[in-house]
Amino acid sequence: MINTHRGRHWARTLLACGLLATWGGGSALAQTAWPTRTPVVSVEWLRGQLGNEDLVLLHVGREDTYRGGHIAGARFVPPGGISKRDAGPDALTLEMPDAEDLRKQLEDLGISDRSKVVVYFENIMIPPATRVVFTLDAAGLGDRVRLLDGGFPAWQRASYPTTSSAPEVIRGSLSALKMQPRIVDAKFVQEHLNSPGY
Repeated sequence: MINTHRGRHWARTLLACGLLATWGGGSALAQTAWPTRTPVVSVEWLRGQLGNEDLVLLHVGREDTYRGGHIAGARFVPPGGISKRDAGPDALTLEMPDAEDLRKQLEDLGISDRSKVVVYFENIMIPPATRVVFTLDAAGLGDRVRLLDGGFPAWQRASYPTTSSAPEVIRGSLSALKMQPRIVDAKFVQEHLNSPGY
């Protein structure tokens, strides 16, 4: 699948914010409300939210690293996770699943209608993590998804606690997804190659 212009801009913005953005002054760090003016959250904010039952944490990276230590409550997502399931030898990698399959995959991670999702990356796994954020945005959940500024390395630098225990994930319950026009397929591109504005 190929991102539309808006999707590419959003993904680039997320990547830049994940690398460069910082959370505001001291009073902002104390806020417990879901932040609405930034695509990222700070490690300080996240630490204060770990007991929130609506919070779903997604750790994007390698399974061995996840087992070695992660933020408490985080669910493991491999670099190619939350994508179209293998449909055979000719299947594309990281293709967007259809709406119903995507809904089931998100429910498997414990995501429900009330969930607020924070995605974080380990080490250099920034592109796979931002792709997960992009996928959730395409699923219509963009207003409820944030990227952890600095990822797991920032959490570790702050000397915040980690665990090697995987959480018990209770399957979520999501309403039918309202997919957003973030991606197109090759047929769409071919049909619009000479169209004005494309």
